[in-house]
Amino acid sequence: MTCPSCRQELPSTARFCSSCGTPCAGPAAVAAPEPPPEDERKPVTVLFCDLVGSTALSGVLDPETLRTVTLRYFEAMSAQIVARGGTPEKFIGDAVMAVFGVPVVREDDARRALAAALGMRRALDALNEELEASLGIRLTTRVGVNTGQVVAGSDATARQALVSGEVVNIAARLEQNAGPGEILIGPQTLLAAGPTVTAEATGPLQLKGKRESVEAYRLLALGADDPELLRRFDAPFVGRTTELDSLDIALAKTVRGDRSGLLGVTGEAGIGKTRLVREWLTRRTDALVYGAGRCRTYGDHGTLAPLADAVRPLLPHPDDVPAGPRDPAAEDAMALLSGGLLRDGTPNASFEDMCAALTVVLKRAALARPVVLVLDDWHAAAPLLVRTVDRLTGGAGPGRVLVICAGRPEGRTARGRTARGRTARGGRHRVCGEEAGAPPAHRSPPRGGGPARRRSGTARRPSRPGRRPAPGPLRGQSALPGTAPGR
Repeated sequence: MTCPSCRQELPSTARFCSSCGTPCAGPAAVAAPEPPPEDERKPVTVLFCDLVGSTALSGVLDPETLRTVTLRYFEAMSAQIVARGGTPEKFIGDAVMAVFGVPVVREDDARRALAAALGMRRALDALNEELEASLGIRLTTRVGVNTGQVVAGSDATARQALVSGEVVNIAARLEQNAGPGEILIGPQTLLAAGPTVTAEATGPLQLKGKRESVEAYRLLALGADDPELLRRFDAPFVGRTTELDSLDIALAKTVRGDRSGLLGVTGEAGIGKTRLVREWLTRRTDALVYGAGRCRTYGDHGTLAPLADAVRPLLPHPDDVPAGPRDPAAEDAMALLSGGLLRDGTPNASFEDMCAALTVVLKRAALARPVVLVLDDWHAAAPLLVRTVDRLTGGAGPGRVLVICAGRPEGRTARGRTARGRTARGGRHRVCGEEAGAPPAHRSPPRGGGPARRRSGTARRPSRPGRRPAPGPLRGQSALPGTAPGR
């Protein structure tokens, strides 16, 4: 042990420095080292990307120029990975390995990885234009993506592999078997990414180190992540009468008061928020018109893209002949929104003018039947989107319009005013996810998410004679006094 002041060597039991008298920390005062973080099993998606023909490239370029080109390539690829929530784990020579699902597992990790792979290919095209103009060269990559269970470290900053397991090896072998410019994906990745993936089978591949052949698919395109398509609802919908009644009450109050309403649906991931709203809309198709949008945490989307996606289906087709007389106010509003919000989800220059135009457009859309706007994954909503929805559902908003914001307890759904606050204005109330107090259900609905993580329903039985069945996972309650069924 040494003195912290004069660095004099001291016995391990010394309480004071014999040279300068400075108090010294004894053995009991020394903090015990923190235990190393435990590893855990988790489902992840692994991506490998490698340059094709890099050896030949090294014979053409000066070492310093080659290093500069390689660093620019790594920077462009890493930007696409990080933008979609992935973690670049290592750079091996001129190859990039990334993991989606560490440190946090998301329900759409496979889709994020595929979006990153396509984004990397587009970013490389942009980089190649610059390299061809300055150096007369072009880079080509090949990519392999695989999904499955791995052993993952919980410390992303540790100098060790984040993940290990067969999934990693197969992803690397898929990359090695891909042709120049190709993206090969494993069967579990295709399944977990959802039905909007366009891919073609390559046939069974005999991968190095594998006794059995492995099915692989060539990624061609990735469609829009429409909530209507990403979740399968082929299992029967059982119970949830209280929640459906709460949705009916919210719509009835909105229509009866000829005002805008806001409904917040909150619950943990996979609890059945989207399924509940989807089932309600299906049962009320003849009584309303609706549009849906999804808040995304990655990708190049405008701040108000979810709202734009929800509004577009309500608008008349440009080729349709107006049934009644011209409405100059509606035409001006459409012209204003077409230059910003409805074009790419970006806000218009004037927030006030944009909200006024939205009010005019939605009021016209609700003339025949009430309008319902569904904004899914509300926990990922941008602050400007929260502000816009707050304005639309305020006192000056369009009448006969109900906005449903479905999301998890964290994020905007929990701390935004539009999910909890000021319930007296505009008839705002919410449906909350809770374990206690829900109506009994003989069978719980399957969990949401992609097909790879769906679970069959489990029968609910009383734990003791005379006790009511265990509650279902989603409970409906109104924040407005006296509006919940049975009160």
